Amino acid sequence: MYCSQCGKQVDENDKFCQNCGEPVVPVVPAAPSVPPVTEVTPLPPQEAQPVLPENQGRNMREVTPEDYQKTPQSQEFVPPPQMSTPQQISDAIKKVFRSPLLLIAAIALTVGLACYFAYIIDNIEILSINIKSILSSATDGYREEIGIISEYAYLFYIALQLPAVLIALGMWITCISSHRKKEGLTAGGIKLIKGVLIFQLVLYILVALLCILLLALGMATAGIVGQVGNIFGFLLLAAFVVLLLVYQIKLLSTADVMRRAVQYRVPVYTVSVLVAVINFLIAVFEIYQAYQSFVSSGILLALNAIFAALTYIFLGAFILYYRSTMRNIAK
Repeated sequence: MYCSQCGKQVDENDKFCQNCGEPVVPVVPAAPSVPPVTEVTPLPPQEAQPVLPENQGRNMREVTPEDYQKTPQSQEFVPPPQMSTPQQISDAIKKVFRSPLLLIAAIALTVGLACYFAYIIDNIEILSINIKSILSSATDGYREEIGIISEYAYLFYIALQLPAVLIALGMWITCISSHRKKEGLTAGGIKLIKGVLIFQLVLYILVALLCILLLALGMATAGIVGQVGNIFGFLLLAAFVVLLLVYQIKLLSTADVMRRAVQYRVPVYTVSVLVAVINFLIAVFEIYQAYQSFVSSGILLALNAIFAALTYIFLGAFILYYRSTMRNIAK
């Protein structure tokens, strides 16, 4: 308590300030303020709400303890999966093309081609005689031209396998680039394979048009009953060419998908499973061809067919592996 005149502290029982002698006035605590009372206007009476009968309100029912048991329980929080970075996607794509499946397919195709060319070198004289006999039976005269063609028969057999040679080269370029650390995986090998497939597709389209022309000629001369067999043969040939065209288009699409994945580093997985299935079927045919070649033509052509079958098997397996891995990356 303090003096109101000089501000010195005084005792509560003192009547006068010990410093200035001013009478000590006790401090009376202020009474709490009472808010003014306002008049409350009563609300008008509300009308009573009608009570619905028990048979009305289908959604109105009594809550039972079973309802509390049916309420969904709180689940644990599951954090969303983290998105892959561009570098992680690039490393995953490079890992796909490092697969031993692609490497084994490239080795098998190379060995098969080596066996084929070895067979051509060993039997070039016999093959030249065969070509000469075919040309001489088809044309009369031109003996000198036929002789020149038969001498260069090996060029014809090499040209037959030129697309396979380029495809093997593209596979090797892809396998080697996938193992390089500095430059990394490049799309050059896949682009080469794609170019070869485009050339083959154009060639197959021309063959398909030729089959249609032969079929039309056969139907034009179908007045004789004996021509029915020829027409049936042409139909089978046309069906085979159409199937080959579908396979070639799907194969070209698969190569383009892989090219985009490598070039742009995006997990594109829309490759056709049909290509892998047809590859497995072609492998079965090549195994049968290997048996026929071993019986009639010798071991080199048989080995060529066996390694061709291995190429188709491992390429089909690589396509399935590529599709599965890319789908997991894209998720």
